[in-house]
Amino acid sequence: MRYFPQFSACDSNINSCKKNNNYIIKHTLKSTDRELLSKLNSGDIILIPSGTSLETLKLILNEIRKLDLNIVYLSKLISE
Repeated sequence: MRYFPQFSACDSNINSCKKNNNYIIKHTLKSTDRELLSKLNSGDIILIPSGTSLETLKLILNEIRKLDLNIVYLSKLISE
């Protein structure tokens, strides 16, 4: 199990995750970040909140294609 000290959740949630051998994941970019497209790199975890516009999603996907990056489910990364 990995623990990320920069994760800004309350201690009880972190302790609960440790106790249950769950993972705590911290995103590296957020879809609302105005400089997301210029910051996008291989290995980034992008948080896309439910209210993100379709236009923003299309921009992100186009940039991922342009950079020849792959989208990988987080569950697949954790299982490795």
